[in-house]
Amino acid sequence: MSRLLITDATILTQDDERPFLEKGTVVVENGYIGEVSEHAVEVSADDTVIDGSRMVATPGLVNLHYHVDLGKAAGESNERKPMWDLLFDDWYPFLGQLTEEEAYWATLASYAESIRNGTTTVNDMYVLSPARARAAREIGMRAILSNEIATPETGIHIHLNESLSEVDDALRRFGKRPTELAYELGFLGPDVVAAHCVHLDDAEIGFMAETGTHISHNPGSNAYLGNGIARLNDFQRAGINVGIGTDAGFCSDLFEIMRWAAYLHRATTRDIYARSSAESLVMATRNGSRALGQKTGVLNAGMKADLILIDVDQVKFAMMDRTNGDEVTEFVVNQANGSDVDTSIIDGRVVMRGGVLTTVDENAISEGVARSLREAGERYFGGH
Repeated sequence: MSRLLITDATILTQDDERPFLEKGTVVVENGYIGEVSEHAVEVSADDTVIDGSRMVATPGLVNLHYHVDLGKAAGESNERKPMWDLLFDDWYPFLGQLTEEEAYWATLASYAESIRNGTTTVNDMYVLSPARARAAREIGMRAILSNEIATPETGIHIHLNESLSEVDDALRRFGKRPTELAYELGFLGPDVVAAHCVHLDDAEIGFMAETGTHISHNPGSNAYLGNGIARLNDFQRAGINVGIGTDAGFCSDLFEIMRWAAYLHRATTRDIYARSSAESLVMATRNGSRALGQKTGVLNAGMKADLILIDVDQVKFAMMDRTNGDEVTEFVVNQANGSDVDTSIIDGRVVMRGGVLTTVDENAISEGVARSLREAGERYFGGH
């Protein structure tokens, strides 16, 4: 049976026992990693070989809180309204009138951009799940789909304590803070991903830790919308598993979010040691996979073959010492962008090679999503 071999790559495995290979081969068979070897692997005639000699291989990135994007142009600009007003005045009404076909094209466009940026898994909350599932199958994205809340089969995906408006609304209506209420209702647990969690108090952090609830930290979105800065260092001290997300699908470069997750919390504590580059990469890979119960996030035999190859044959990586795993990690987190991803492999399938998507026609996607946005906008604004 044919295999896929990535040869001579510098490898960040995210495996604690063997985190770094200066030069190695990843063997992919039947959607799984068969071997990660420091030694040459014999190649058969049926094998497909990708030369990784100018690449750094890492596990594929996991976007733990994600919304397909179609409708950011609905109503007011994001920068002209507070988030609470934007959601209820514009965003939700616009989404409520989308068709299956419009959601399909929006999903293809969002997932295409995410794959280009190195994301191999999205925890996607949006509307019209059948249309999104169709798009995920076609493009090859590993997608966990929900609407406002997921089914018992996929776990629970929920926003909690994102904004002060949300906290104030919960106190006014229920006399309790959002996470306090979720805890008392039995709504927290190891099958729950709570997004944002910007305004957790000490007791709510305790509820998260006690129940094993996972948190998606979305620092770029929280800053852009003016919602504040989550207490990431306190989450870590409490033993909470924290991944990272972009929130909106077209703000999909998790390399940027990894930097946000390090720099922002160094700045607020005035401590360069508060967050490391290595911790950001763990959040974007292993922690996100753990939160979703996925057998991904680590490059090791027996794991699902979700990985990316970053092209480091560029001037900005010229001073990177490829013999030093810590330095390679720092360069990947602090210098790389989604545009540096050359190859994306999901479930053992090459979905992007040489910066070109292999499963879909990008021109058709561009035309389809532009048409969908135009038609949805005409229909929505015609009635408003």
